[in-house]
Amino acid sequence: MKQGTLARVFIAGVFISITCVMVTLAGALPAHAEDAPSDDCQASAAGEAYRNLPAPYAPGPSTAIVHVRVGGQNFYVPQNYFRHPAIGCGAEEQGFLLRVLLPDMEGYTAANADEIEGVDKPGWGRRMNILVQALEGARDYMRFVFHPFSGGVDPNGTYPTQYGLLHARSNRVRSGPPHTEIDVFFPAGVETARHFIVCAAVEAVPSPGCAHHFFYLGLQTKVTYGRDHLPQWREIETKVRSLLDQFGSQPRKEE
Repeated sequence: MKQGTLARVFIAGVFISITCVMVTLAGALPAHAEDAPSDDCQASAAGEAYRNLPAPYAPGPSTAIVHVRVGGQNFYVPQNYFRHPAIGCGAEEQGFLLRVLLPDMEGYTAANADEIEGVDKPGWGRRMNILVQALEGARDYMRFVFHPFSGGVDPNGTYPTQYGLLHARSNRVRSGPPHTEIDVFFPAGVETARHFIVCAAVEAVPSPGCAHHFFYLGLQTKVTYGRDHLPQWREIETKVRSLLDQFGSQPRKEE
């Protein structure tokens, strides 16, 4: 395997700036008349504004349910989980971004506000972001993952195993600076892999993170967390799926 090829393929996925995430989510589509519920739901003004101009992170402890739809899938998410505001009211959106605390998937509360906002100390700590996107709004995922991934990694190659995954260490991109070094973790049968993890190298940055990619109900899901949580990747993926399952069930209205 050519390490430079692997690095060039995946560095785009690992070091996507927060601006790129913002722009992707800011392209949420407005609700059509047939999309809106009949109970006089009021769309979020912040979510509408964010569609055109990314809004700052302004979390709060409110647990009011926000109805979002991505890729035709309905989610009913408590407001205190959103990293950025959603339009709500069942509008079809390109995606949504959540922030939780490990290991129990806590949303924002008055008690954990400093920790979940990251004002307590630098680095990832227990913070984790969950980005869910429709494939129509995630063409880069298809380009950077499947075709280049199977072409850039020799499926017959020999790799060491770590945490139950094959581990390929990249080289610096075009002899670039240390922060371009990455590690790629993927299951056997790379040509048909449905999930993989890309991490900043331990030596690359002060607080290396990992981008854990998988599919949930046909939606692209990227979970980002500190590299020190990498050994728990299975548990993390299971908990994220369970959380999304929970959000996929419409809460019962009180009589």
